[in-house]
Amino acid sequence: AVTYWPGGTTDLEDAVLPAVEQVVHYGGRNSITDMSRRVPANVTMITHGPRISFGVVGREALGSPEDAASLAGDIAYATAVFDQQGCVSPHTVFVEDGGAVSPPELAGLIDRALVRLSRDLPPAAPAQADAIAIREFRAVAEFRAINGEKVSVLGPDRLDHTIIFDPVPALTASCLGRTLKVCPVHALADVARLVAPYRDVLQSAAVAGAGDAIVPVAQGLATAGVSRVTSFRQLPWPEMGWVHDGRGPLRELVRWSEAPL
Repeated sequence: AVTYWPGGTTDLEDAVLPAVEQVVHYGGRNSITDMSRRVPANVTMITHGPRISFGVVGREALGSPEDAASLAGDIAYATAVFDQQGCVSPHTVFVEDGGAVSPPELAGLIDRALVRLSRDLPPAAPAQADAIAIREFRAVAEFRAINGEKVSVLGPDRLDHTIIFDPVPALTASCLGRTLKVCPVHALADVARLVAPYRDVLQSAAVAGAGDAIVPVAQGLATAGVSRVTSFRQLPWPEMGWVHDGRGPLRELVRWSEAPL
């Protein structure tokens, strides 16, 4: 049987846990810690904690305004699907300098693409706490711009989405609600170094415009902790057999036995 109940219903969970062979848990660190305390010692527990994904754009994808606009549509799509609630949703896009379309210009194209996309894929209205977080995220960027930094904030006042161009490249978890940060980098190889400190929460990376450098770029990202490299269009839709969090999701469900057949 397949059923469900609200998270945190401990009386139901405590009744179920002793009767199962395996628990697969998706959640935040506190939730995983709490569940780990309550799962019986003889029950296998598989955990999938908080994860973050991001994008990498090489200058070869920005050779013309038409190419950049097409890519912006794919980035907007990856951002809008699941309203960034999924571990495969991008939060930051690193853009290589030197293309015909600059990183700030790409940010503007993504903004316009999200406006168009909202007609077919309307955004969810943010809860009050989420709306406050988005306003604060915007306000911090706006004050930096007032102080002379080359930061720009794009997006409708009704908070359908937010695009922030930030000249300081860094991986940042957004406050969801289609909130995306666009940062410039001098070379694609720099991205692996920037994301490596967060290796325990890295999930997927979408890469476009890497050209012949795609193999070393992908290898660098994998070494930094990324478990999946794909395109922006496929970023929200991993294959059924993907190596989720660097592990085989179906293989983990099989309990191996050394007994002879």
